[in-house]
Amino acid sequence: MVKKVYDTHKVMVVGRYFEGLARSLVGGEIAPHDEGDLYLWQDGIGIEVKGSDTNHSFRLPLKQIDRFRSLAGGFPFDHFLYFLFSYRNKPIRTKNSNGATLLANNRKPEEIRAFLSAHIENLFMLDIGLVEALFNICSVSDKDIPLHRGDKSLNVRATLLDRLFSGDNWRSSLGLFGEDWLIKRFKAESKFMVDMFESYEVRFQVVMVGQFDWMEKITGIMRAYRIALE
Repeated sequence: MVKKVYDTHKVMVVGRYFEGLARSLVGGEIAPHDEGDLYLWQDGIGIEVKGSDTNHSFRLPLKQIDRFRSLAGGFPFDHFLYFLFSYRNKPIRTKNSNGATLLANNRKPEEIRAFLSAHIENLFMLDIGLVEALFNICSVSDKDIPLHRGDKSLNVRATLLDRLFSGDNWRSSLGLFGEDWLIKRFKAESKFMVDMFESYEVRFQVVMVGQFDWMEKITGIMRAYRIALE
């Protein structure tokens, strides 16, 4: 079996795009290494940002999950969230390669960012406690993760999350009970300014799952950043 070779440059461009998009939605400070991607100090929230196309899984390293859990116990944060962006990326047939996708046709950073902006589907905002509950229905793999070689990961498909949170049985499916676990869905629309010369109109569905207090904080911040919510 041929081992898949990742384009490290493209992986980094995609990762930075979604980190930048998340920051344009909620602000915050860039987090120190190994402590997530963003800090919302005033609101007691830490954030880790991931992106995946709908053909593949979000790969969440187990070491990161453990680290973020330790940060969410009341110090330094009351909550730690995952922002999981999913985007459409249709497979295409080529003469020389199996498994090629539309994104593969884009090589320059601005081309990649334009593609992602036009194809975002969902942003799943998940409490760290819910991510831990996903172990009940998702697999753990020791396959290589781009930029995290050799780390075991929880593999979470965007399509699974979409199906799970579109129904009414997500609490029982995850083994979660009690009034603390809520879900909120809405559409978000914004202009994402990469810099003064590059900007994109983005529109996607937001699915928040967790506790009421941080949901209210995040939606309030998004409105303050003039994100159109409906």
